[in-house]
Amino acid sequence: MPRLALAVLLVAACGPSTANSDSDATTGHDPTTMAGTSGDSLTPTTSTTTESTTPTTSGTTASGPPSQCGPPCEHTWEYDSSLIPGSVESDFRCLTGVRGDLTIGLNTDPAIVASLANLTRVDGALQIWGADIPDLSTFACLREVGELELMDLPHLADLSPLSQLRRAPSINLIRLGITALPTFAPDFAGIERLDLSGNSSLTDISELAVWGLAGDTFALELHRCPQFTDLGPLAALPLVDAARVDVSLFDLPALDSLAPLGAITSGTIDLTTLPKLTSLSGLEALTSGSLRLVDLPALTDLVPLAGLREAETITIDDLPQLTSLTGLGALERVEHTFELGACSAPALPGLHDLQGLDSLVRVGSLNLLGLTGLTTLAGAPLLTELVHLDIVDSPALPQAAFDAFLAQLTAPPMACFGPEGDCICVSRPI
Repeated sequence: MPRLALAVLLVAACGPSTANSDSDATTGHDPTTMAGTSGDSLTPTTSTTTESTTPTTSGTTASGPPSQCGPPCEHTWEYDSSLIPGSVESDFRCLTGVRGDLTIGLNTDPAIVASLANLTRVDGALQIWGADIPDLSTFACLREVGELELMDLPHLADLSPLSQLRRAPSINLIRLGITALPTFAPDFAGIERLDLSGNSSLTDISELAVWGLAGDTFALELHRCPQFTDLGPLAALPLVDAARVDVSLFDLPALDSLAPLGAITSGTIDLTTLPKLTSLSGLEALTSGSLRLVDLPALTDLVPLAGLREAETITIDDLPQLTSLTGLGALERVEHTFELGACSAPALPGLHDLQGLDSLVRVGSLNLLGLTGLTTLAGAPLLTELVHLDIVDSPALPQAAFDAFLAQLTAPPMACFGPEGDCICVSRPI
């Protein structure tokens, strides 16, 4: 047989096997797009390293440069999609990057996690959820992540292995053993979103002032942290220059001051279950956004909200000492829902009217729920635009007061006035 014909037969015999093709289809990874860290080349090449660096499910990899951090590797490689290490049979010792999410869950073998010591970048989210790992030392080379999410790791109090992190615009630290925020690299690029929930020992967020902001928006969720008392580090952030700042504070039994929020001009302010909060001082600069005030038993007035002119939504419920809406006198419009009270139980017993809404012109949906002390709807003389009106379980409000209120509107709204059962006691989105 001629040599050329023999060579053709040998190439055909060594082509991709059916088993490898099935494996590729199962994992969803295209072996032709697995790239290494050397430039943007997508051409698969054979690795010459003695370590097993090729993911067996994809069958190919592109060799990258030698490792710069972590255990020595002659050739490094990247995973070209989202990765759950326990579901992919591969040797990750020379893996430096993941181009999607990297998820390490409860059942991930700690030995597999330990093999990720060369990892420097995760383009998507690095998610470590309830994993059986003693610490984060494996991730000491990590430099960049699109999102960092550590959740249900109550034994984890030391985040110092992340000290080389330079980029993580979104960070979720949920139900950990931390007492303070971690220190990142000196050139850390700033934060856009921070979720601190269920951290029973957290008291110190001072590092936030060092992190800085990554852009002109910032969102903070601080929930169920029983020892937390001080929002002070927020005052060091350039919140006055931010286009929007969203702050959600929930179930913080020791927090008694909002003063560090004083630079916020626009955003969502959600204050729920703050038993020691006696004043909204700190919100004087707020001019627009959304407002939620729920379960604030020591709060007596809304006076610091005098600068609020327009809102997307407003919810006020379970403020037993509130007797007036004074403080909302500059409010001109509520684009969607303005809700006072709740259906479950009388929660604003001291509210008898709408006094204080001197400038209000338009509301999408006005919901007055369980206001047992309401006797008149006077107090919003300029309100003429109203799409929905629900007044539920306000037995002291006479029909004549309801009719007089409707008469001041330019067009009749979809309205219900009566006890729960006659009216659907829910907020109706516009």
